[in-house]
Amino acid sequence: MRDLEIRGAGNLLGSQQHGFILNVGFDLYTRLLEEAMHEIQGEAVEQVVETRIVTDLPAFLPQDYVADDPEKMNLYKSLADTRRAAQVDALSAEIADRFGRLPEPAENLFELRRLRLAASRAGVETLTLRGGGVMLDMARPLTRQDVQRLMRQMPVPVQFQTHGRHRVEVEAEETGGQPLVIAAQVLECLGEPEPKSAS
Repeated sequence: MRDLEIRGAGNLLGSQQHGFILNVGFDLYTRLLEEAMHEIQGEAVEQVVETRIVTDLPAFLPQDYVADDPEKMNLYKSLADTRRAAQVDALSAEIADRFGRLPEPAENLFELRRLRLAASRAGVETLTLRGGGVMLDMARPLTRQDVQRLMRQMPVPVQFQTHGRHRVEVEAEETGGQPLVIAAQVLECLGEPEPKSAS
């Protein structure tokens, strides 16, 4: 999306890229089909919160880092297909091996994907990272235990503000105002650990 903002849609949404659009549509179709098959067979379908991330951090693959547009779109799709932090790490290492050390916008892109996966496990509907703070809009009500766990387990002193039962804002000066660091720490306290057996 950041790439679209910078360069415009160009041929991305035109007829020359119809194969990419079909692939993305097919991916969604197969996911829905898989869920429907589980329901028909009477198997439990895991309800996953699809976390939305709102941020002002630059998070994209720069043109001078990956110049080939079709290759770049394949990498974005591969990142979007990851379901575990280990898969994100492996893709990051593969890209660094092929194109060199990741520039800061690319590092942000991969860290935001890790955060999105962790936020999904924690039941966060929207994760906002702006300035030096983090705001979480939860799909479930925050409990007293949630807030106590945050206050007890956060590695640095933080300031909390709760808004209703579903929103919490967190700021921590000791991290130098790095919202990625704060968000990772908060989600580690609130979320379910990633399954060890998954690759």
